[in-house]
Amino acid sequence: MAHIDILVNDYPAAIQRRVASLYIQGDRIEIESEEPEVWRDRLLRPIPTEEPGVATDPDDNPEAFLKALIARLQGSYLVATDWHPRRACPIPESGVVPMDELSSRSI
Repeated sequence: MAHIDILVNDYPAAIQRRVASLYIQGDRIEIESEEPEVWRDRLLRPIPTEEPGVATDPDDNPEAFLKALIARLQGSYLVATDWHPRRACPIPESGVVPMDELSSRSI
């Protein structure tokens, strides 16, 4: 199953830590996380588009929403990976990757 991972940058430790994985199940976005409700509240909010007054809503179009989330979450604190199959996930089971091994766009 294809998914995206949400990583938190921990600069003092020089690591990126997975806090959530998002995937589409049926017609909705599901979140795998130790704190799914926390990340649902933080991540699954409509994302404004370039068109004034228009937003991509996670409930209306999950695939378009996740694509917009990938583009939007490329910051200094949170990073979203590109889509990838679970069997080819670049994030190990531990969910921790050294910062120098991973960049948000190379995943």
